[in-house]
Amino acid sequence: MGLFDVFNNKDATEKTPLKEPEGQGGVSEKIRRQSQEAIQMVKEGRFTLHVFAFLGGIALVISSIIDTVESFINNDAAEVMISFYTLCLGCLIIVVDGSRKISFPKAWMYKIKFYFRIVDYAWGRGCLYCLAGSLQFTIQNVVNSCVGAYMVLIGALAILSSFGAGLKLAELHAEIDNMRDLKSCFSRFDIDSNGSLNSKEFALLMYDLSVDCTYYELEGCFNAIDKNDDERISYDEFKEWWTGWGKKHLQRNSSHNFTAILV
Repeated sequence: MGLFDVFNNKDATEKTPLKEPEGQGGVSEKIRRQSQEAIQMVKEGRFTLHVFAFLGGIALVISSIIDTVESFINNDAAEVMISFYTLCLGCLIIVVDGSRKISFPKAWMYKIKFYFRIVDYAWGRGCLYCLAGSLQFTIQNVVNSCVGAYMVLIGALAILSSFGAGLKLAELHAEIDNMRDLKSCFSRFDIDSNGSLNSKEFALLMYDLSVDCTYYELEGCFNAIDKNDDERISYDEFKEWWTGWGKKHLQRNSSHNFTAILV
């Protein structure tokens, strides 16, 4: 299963108080339809970019080990170095993208995030995938070409989803006017009342506020707010994102500022 797993509770939407248009009784048809689209997106999104990148990292490591041995036997120093670099990048990708499901030592993650700050961002991980894939292309054979193309594709998708998620977060920020609305919005969609939003609840929140997004944009938004990677958004994380976005990212007079739309 990916981040946005299948709904286990079929009554989730019935328990979620969706917005009602002023002057009308009941839930608006548009919001109802968007909520159903959110549920369908959650159901269909079995794999995430993290899973695809993790599998690509494994492929990188395996192919790089084979290339290193062959290059060493052929006494090709240049290919040995390139294979070693791709091996290191593959290991880095495995740890970064596998940490959500595999318990790696916390010291590893701390050092990686300290020395490689870009892995905290989807666009940064996308650049890492593209770099690894490009290096893999330099050792020309069918396997390396396939693995390299795969990693470049995943990298491009990660960068595009980061761009899209940034725009959607800007829309979400604009829909919440003040701290009272922030708290009210969070509480309404905390269906199980555990003080945090899971991916299902966050998807409904986004669509209730009329923020249309693709599955990968939705995942990108969730990951940008979920700072501790526990696959839940606490109120403190939600509040930190909302207040921080206004100070650092949302620049009303700089709509073309590239850093304002990357997460």
